[in-house]
Parts: sequence; C-alpha cells; structure tokens
Amino acid sequence: MRKITLSQQVRYFFDKIMARGTVALIGALAILSVILIVVISAIVALVGVAPDADGQTLSFGKVA
Repeated sequence: MRKITLSQQVRYFFDKIMARGTVALIGALAILSVILIVVISAIVALVGVAPDADGQTLSFGKVA
C-alpha cells in the first residue's frame, strides 16, 4: 500500500472544495483573503514599513 503524500492530500482537499460548487468556492476565497490581509498587516505593523503622517509607526488595528 502506498503512503499518501502531503501534496496528494492538498490536491484532494482542493478538489473537494471545487466540487462543492460556487458558494463553497466563494467562501474559500473569502477565508483566504482574510488570512492574507491579517498576515500582511501583521508584517507591516511589526516591521514598521508604513509610517503615518506624524512619523509614528502604525498599529496592527490601523494597518488592517
């Protein structure tokens, strides 16, 4: 019996979501968008890449 690899599991999970229809696909895209926004906002807040008008670094709440 072959061992199922992680890439095969990810492909199967993706295929299951695609098979559920449009609503599931839109929901998955919404979740991925929120995750992306939170990760990028955290990076910007921690690194201090985007200072505000006063020269202060922005907090996570202001970045997101």
